[in-house]
Amino acid sequence: NIDIVIATGRSYYDAKRLTQSLPFEYVIIANNGAVTRNPTKDHTLDLRTIRYDDFQKIIRLSKENDLHPIIYVDKNSQGYDIIIERAYDFSEYNGYLSKSLKRYRITDFSEYSENDVLSICFTGHFEPLENFRQQVLSQYPMRFSTSVSLKLHVEALMEILHPDACKWKALKRYCDYKGIGK
Repeated sequence: NIDIVIATGRSYYDAKRLTQSLPFEYVIIANNGAVTRNPTKDHTLDLRTIRYDDFQKIIRLSKENDLHPIIYVDKNSQGYDIIIERAYDFSEYNGYLSKSLKRYRITDFSEYSENDVLSICFTGHFEPLENFRQQVLSQYPMRFSTSVSLKLHVEALMEILHPDACKWKALKRYCDYKGIGK
């Protein structure tokens, strides 16, 4: 009667790929809590996406700040989970995307009308990303969960998520779903 839950900031695709040889049942909380799935059948238990109009607001604001987003979307079942506007090796992506994992599609964000955005990411230097994060929080208080991480394989990574997309909140929702107390 033990539920094993793997909670990670990685994408669901990466988490599933890295854990697929585990010899027991488990659940994956991925994309920093935006999605919770049982990987055996890719059954979605919980999903927190950014609303379409909020996505468009962030895209416009990022263009005003000369930032180039990398968008994680809930399209794993269709063979990709990232959308970008430029080629994977565009200099402003700072080597974040791998040529070997073709998990991305090139899309014009202004024409993207799906309501399946899990996170909006930006790579670059810490200060401009932190300044942009503060601008987002100031203009859209309580609309997003945001973070800027340092020392990854890029200098800094800023992420914008649904306000309830958090590994801890996702774990609490899973426990509630399963009837597991504190």
